[in-house]
Amino acid sequence: MNLLVKLKLSKQRKKITIKYNTFEKATYDEYLVCALALRTLSEERRDEIVYEYIDDVTGEGSLNAHFKNLYNRIREFSQEQLEKVMTNSMLPILKIDDRNRYDYYPQLDASIFNNQVYEGDLGDYADLQKLLMIKEKIIEKNVENYKEESIKPDNYTVIIEERNDIKVKLLNKYIRINNMVFEKALFIDVNNIDQYKGRIHTHADGEGWVLLNNSRLNSLLQSVNYYYEGGEHYIVQNTGVKKTAVAKVYGLYVCKEENIPYQGNSNICNVVVEFMLDRNIIWNYKSQAIINILKYVSSEKAQIAINTYLSIKRDDSSMIEYGLNLLENGLLYGWNSSTLKMFANKANERQLNLIYKANSRLAYDVAQLIKIEYDLLSKSHKAEVDKFNADLQAKRDTIKKIIGDITTKGLRENAKRLKSDSDTRKFSDLCNKLIGHVKADLDKASLTEVERWLKDALELKECALKIQSKLNK
Repeated sequence: MNLLVKLKLSKQRKKITIKYNTFEKATYDEYLVCALALRTLSEERRDEIVYEYIDDVTGEGSLNAHFKNLYNRIREFSQEQLEKVMTNSMLPILKIDDRNRYDYYPQLDASIFNNQVYEGDLGDYADLQKLLMIKEKIIEKNVENYKEESIKPDNYTVIIEERNDIKVKLLNKYIRINNMVFEKALFIDVNNIDQYKGRIHTHADGEGWVLLNNSRLNSLLQSVNYYYEGGEHYIVQNTGVKKTAVAKVYGLYVCKEENIPYQGNSNICNVVVEFMLDRNIIWNYKSQAIINILKYVSSEKAQIAINTYLSIKRDDSSMIEYGLNLLENGLLYGWNSSTLKMFANKANERQLNLIYKANSRLAYDVAQLIKIEYDLLSKSHKAEVDKFNADLQAKRDTIKKIIGDITTKGLRENAKRLKSDSDTRKFSDLCNKLIGHVKADLDKASLTEVERWLKDALELKECALKIQSKLNK
């Protein structure tokens, strides 16, 4: 498991001071003083003897102080060093190098020096001379804290392996950290974990786990569209549910998300529908998303959801169409009256018959009643249909009579003898519109067509009177 984790790791900034000798060609003065220091090395009054010799040779001149200063520096040389000067004339020069700095992480027992990671404290390395690229023998080494130790939370990449090893990435290298030390170093950014009511696993197997922080936890808990099932957290979305598992390993809260589509998952769909109905949030989702869920639940549960959804979203064509499909598939009973009324406003003749079977007491208008099988109708509805048909037939008869009178009198042919004016043109247009078409289509025409033709027929009747008057003159 690979995670980006905030850890409180202490960091010590250390300085290495190295003392070592390098060699330079000795001057005659230096050679002479080295010889003097070697010859008097075993003398008890060594310094007095050397100073007296220098006084005798140089007197009180400027060379006196020069040779004494040389002796004060050289007198600390060992016999071996002095003999080497006598042999090859190379004088050892003390060098002090305090330029080297490194960072040491006590909890990881690792150091960073020159952008390289070293296990352990670099200052304790036996081959430090080689790492610092010093060829000469080190005389003295001193390691001290250069700055005050810092403990500042920072993000680190962490690997938790299956064998329970925990490794922290420093630069490009992973360093193992003790499990208990790791837990103490964790900077836990999860303040409201007690509000999470799901199961918290003790193992985080597999891939896909990420750090659980306040931001992620709040996104799980602040929404109204989540539920717990089997101890896991589920968020209801339009295309499916997002399942979240939470685990605590070595004091670290992690989570893993999985998107589960509704398609083919009847168990998920049943739970989601019940959840939506219990929470009264079914209206928060698009109808097509709800329909995709209802495809995988029982018809009875889908019916409850549709009744509920349409109680608010009264004019949703997609949901009404899906409900009509269920109706045609045999689900007649259990629909709310308001739902059936919405169905009736969108239904074809076959569907209207089913709706009437389901509930004959709805407020049907006559346009709907005439589409329903007559034998299914109640007594009052039959009477309403009979009256409608009688009125409709009367209108048809009126149209036929007006056309028949004009045809019998031969007005259409006689009008052609008149001088053309607005009356004759109007009369001719109405005759062309009604005679022939009406005869062929009147009995099959709808109420709307019949009423339009009746209006034209009455206008034709009035116009015929004017034509007859003109013919009489």
